[in-house]
This record gives sequence, structure tokens and C-alpha cells, in this order.
Amino acid sequence: WLGAKLHTLVGEEFSAYGVQREDGGVALADVPAGSAAEELGFQCGDLIQRVNGRKVSCAAQLLEALTQVGDAPVTIRGVRDQDALSLPLPHIPLKDER
Repeated sequence: WLGAKLHTLVGEEFSAYGVQREDGGVALADVPAGSAAEELGFQCGDLIQRVNGRKVSCAAQLLEALTQVGDAPVTIRGVRDQDALSLPLPHIPLKDER
């Protein structure tokens, strides 16, 4: 996704982010330098939990939520380094548009 590798958390992986399993989330397992994901402000290790307030628990839910947003502004909420993360973005392309 945008050059980043997505990973749906399972089991004890949630504790590394300081979140509960019920909170869900999709981790960015790899965000290469120069990728569209990096240019939007994402970092390796970020955990995405909400797209415009909609909970995402797996990669499929993340992509579905982004598809429904379309070209509208979006706010991504989640966790970075065990701290709350909020990334307001004007628009997220579903594919690398470069």
C-alpha cells in the first residue's frame, strides 16, 4: 500500500504498541524511503486504527475504509512509539500515483 508493507496484528503483538487486542489495528511493517507512504508522513512501526473515525482491524478493512473516503480529506488515527498518532491528510491515493 503506497509502497509500505501492511501487517495485521495478532496475538501478543498488540502489547508492543500498548494497545488491547480489541482496539485492533494495521501495522506498517516497512515504509521505504521515498515511498508515497513516507511522503504522507507515515513511518515504519505506525499502527493505523481508525480512518475518519472508522475502526480498522485488518488490512482489508483499511483499504475498504480508504476506498469509501475516495478523494476527500482523511484523518488517520493510531499509535506511533506507544503514543497517540493523528495524521490529518488532504487525500490518500489508493495506489502510488507518482
